[in-house]
Amino acid sequence: MQCSIISFRNIASDYVDEKINTTIKLLSSKGIFVSVILQISDGKNAFTNVLHDCLNKYDYIFIIDNDTLNFSIADYLNTITESETQFLYSIGNVRVFLLPDKFDLIEDYIKNATRIIKAKQGEYFGKTVLKAFCLDSSIINETILKAKKLGKNQLEIFCNSLNFDFTIEIVYNNQIPKLLIDDILRLINKELFEYIYSLDGNSLSQSLYDILSVRKLILSTAESFTGGGIANKIVENSGASSVFYEGVTAYSNKSKVQRLNVSQTTLNEFGAVSDQTAYEMACGLLETNNCNVAIATTGIAGPNSDNTNKPKGLCFIAIGYNKEIEIYKYFLKGDREEVTKTAINAAMFLTLKKIK
Repeated sequence: MQCSIISFRNIASDYVDEKINTTIKLLSSKGIFVSVILQISDGKNAFTNVLHDCLNKYDYIFIIDNDTLNFSIADYLNTITESETQFLYSIGNVRVFLLPDKFDLIEDYIKNATRIIKAKQGEYFGKTVLKAFCLDSSIINETILKAKKLGKNQLEIFCNSLNFDFTIEIVYNNQIPKLLIDDILRLINKELFEYIYSLDGNSLSQSLYDILSVRKLILSTAESFTGGGIANKIVENSGASSVFYEGVTAYSNKSKVQRLNVSQTTLNEFGAVSDQTAYEMACGLLETNNCNVAIATTGIAGPNSDNTNKPKGLCFIAIGYNKEIEIYKYFLKGDREEVTKTAINAAMFLTLKKIK
């Protein structure tokens, strides 16, 4: 088994070197040893050449992402192959793992990479994947600890998250009693019942598409601060035209008034970021009679506020179904991108719960 690491040289500091050392240490602790380390300059051509060279020499390639690059590694990898998960790519017989540019996430990614490598080598034979959305990570972590305790180290349970969208994998071999696996699944389902949205590993957008399709429902979206992100997730699914009518990105107040019939009085009195405005945005979609499910979002993604006393991270999500509209208020943490992506996930999850 031949493994290599590809990273990007940072002349200003040894930050990348620290991530390399951390990656090597974590891999070796799992019995996976790196054959060669390749550090390259910030350039797509250099990366392309090194990657293609490694594809001819190594079974597993670990790429350490770098947020300062002038190109997206994930986008490039997606042009030459399809990703199996958010960090795994198969190119021929080679597995390529894209590790995050964040220390606090690397360990979880390495755990999942280890599980995949061992599975390929025949050490594991099966797994069960659950998906959950929860804004309180401690709830998920406590449940995983309980499940591991119940499992008595007889199987592996991996958990990682992206914008509070959690993937929980239970990996086992043929020596594990089925009753034990069933007990662990019952425990996780009981503890996380209100947060689990998929028992087969499907993504939020896939799960939402599936239930809309099964129930023969039509969705429309009206987005302000999420900028069409929800609509984009829905149309990633083949056949989305059968369940998705339209996506309105009503970013300005004028658009909210003209396109969605939001009252100018509401905007003047309560502001664009308010439960009243979110309600009227969703109402504007439902009143067209072109859809029976509506999602509306309005919020402050940051880094600055909206010239009011409302804080960054404040958002309102309206979910309309059968002419009933519920409003959800959140204070989301993180930078602009994290707040936006978390809100997109939250909106899809809340819609799933509403129409199930």
